[in-house]
This record gives sequence, C-alpha cells and structure tokens, in this order.
Amino acid sequence: MKTAISEKRHRPFLVLALVVSFLSLSACRVQLVPQYDAKIVVLTELSRKSVDKLYDAIQNATIESNERAFDLFACQYESVEDELQLLLQTIQERKKRNEARILLCKKTVLQFDDYMITTCDSTITMFERYKEIHRNRNMLNDTHICRHRGNIKRMLKTLLDSEEAKEEKVDK
Repeated sequence: MKTAISEKRHRPFLVLALVVSFLSLSACRVQLVPQYDAKIVVLTELSRKSVDKLYDAIQNATIESNERAFDLFACQYESVEDELQLLLQTIQERKKRNEARILLCKKTVLQFDDYMITTCDSTITMFERYKEIHRNRNMLNDTHICRHRGNIKRMLKTLLDSEEAKEEKVDK
C-alpha cells in the first residue's frame, strides 16, 4: 500500500522529467558536414582570381576604341568557365565519395554537398548569362563590369567560406 501511494506522489515528477528530457533531446541536432577539401579551396581561389583578371582586363580596355568587344575576351571567358566547371566537378566527386562512405546520418552531409553544388551551378549559370550579355552587346560599361564581378565573387566567396568553415571545425 505504501509503495502505491509513493508511486502516485512521484508520478508527476517522472512525467515532468520525461517531458523535459524529450524536449531537450529533440532540440539537439547533430549536423555532420563533409570533410574539408583543400582542393576545393584552391580551385575556388583560382576561379576568383581569374574572374578578377577577366574583369580587370575588360575594365582597363577603353569603350571608345571598341577594345571591350566580346571577341577580344572570348578565350578568357572560356578559361574562367572551365575553372568553374572543374570546381563543380570536384564538389560532385566529393559528394560521390561521401555517398560511398556514409551510411548513418547520410542525409545531412549530402544536403550540405547539394547546397555547395547548387551554389556552384548557380555561379556557372550566372557567369554564362554575363558572358552572353557581353557577346550580345559586344561591349560592357563600367557599371556592368563592377556588378558582374561583384556578383560572381560573392558566389565564390560563399563557396570558399563554406569550405574553410569545415577546416576550422576540424582544427578545434
């Protein structure tokens, strides 16, 4: 009889403890990120420098003498585009490696790689659109040069920051 009474008295505390435990555990979320890849950092930096070099060359050319014609920069556009494609390919290869390695909690890691792939793919699409604008107009004014360069560099910085954040987590 005594145990039945003491069980009834402790029941609210037990329920409260279970509710608190459930809420605290459900609020916790472990997010796995893909392993840091120095090659992605190097390729991203290389792409950023190439974008700068391309838009510096266009900006240094004069508008009046038609030195900003698309044909004069077509090779540089192709070179930057190749570098961006290589970056995308490298991220996709890492995703495939992760798919092969990770069985438990795979979804979170692959979502992070999907985010990077989407960002890189958007960067390539944006760059191709800017290349077409230059091709169709056969010149770029200073405003377009600054805007195009800034937008591409922001996208590449996002990729770079994402990758470098992983290195910081590993070091700590």
